[in-house]
This record gives sequence, structure tokens and C-alpha cells, in this order.
Amino acid sequence: MNRKTSPLEQSISLTSSPVASRADPDPMARASVGRVRHEAVGASKKDLAVITAALVFVAVMGVLYLLQSAQITATAYSVHAVQATLERVEQENLVLKVEVAQSESLDRVEARAAALGMEKAQNTVFLRLDPTVLTPVGTGTATTGVATATAEPGR
Repeated sequence: MNRKTSPLEQSISLTSSPVASRADPDPMARASVGRVRHEAVGASKKDLAVITAALVFVAVMGVLYLLQSAQITATAYSVHAVQATLERVEQENLVLKVEVAQSESLDRVEARAAALGMEKAQNTVFLRLDPTVLTPVGTGTATTGVATATAEPGR
């Protein structure tokens, strides 16, 4: 039975070999058996801690990414709502400007004045005042002279 054995089979055969028992006086045989047993167990505690820390880090980063994405989406919805409100208010403002322009039109003002019983003036008179005789309002000084005015008929 000359069959080739794999390194794992060799390590297993070393651990179960009567040559490699703890009672073996050869220290090299005992050291190699301990090393083979340690390698056969798998990852060390340090390796497991590093792997666990990496998994926790990836999980935390994933959660933070999801939270950030949710916040960005909520902000985008808020911005969209504000833009829709802005467009609605601008449209209402435009309608109000049109209404103001229509109400200020000369035809509408004349119609409103006629509805209130006002009439067009038949004879327009302009008063021309002498500015040297008049005192500005709020100065507290009384006028000493009499204001003179001349009437000019409308043109």
C-alpha cells in the first residue's frame, strides 16, 4: 500500500501516531505534533476577532449608507414639494397681476366712476399761485401776506 497522502492526512496521522505521543522523550517530535494540532484546528482567536471586526464594520457602514440614502430621499421629496408650492404661488401671482392690470385700465376706472355717480368735468380751471408768498407746510411760521392766485381757463 504505497499510496500518496495529503498534508492533512499526514497531520492527522501524526497526531494519532504512537510515535508522537506526549510521553515521547524527543522534544522535536512533541513540538511538531503541537504545531500540527494547532494548524489543524483552523483560524486563531486573533483571526476570528479581525474577521468579526471587519463584518461589524461592513454592517455599520451599510446601515449608515441606508440612513444617508433615506435622508437624501426625504430631502428630495421636500424640495419637490417646495418647488410645486413655488410654481403654484407664482401662477397665482401672475393671475393677480392680470387682475390688477385689468382693474387699473382707464375704461374700467371710467365705468366705476360713472357707477358711483361721477361725471366728467365740463370746465377745467387751473390755479396759479405765487410761490414767494406761500410758506411750506410744517415750518411753524405764519404767512404775513395774502396769497394771490389767477385763474386760467383749461386748454
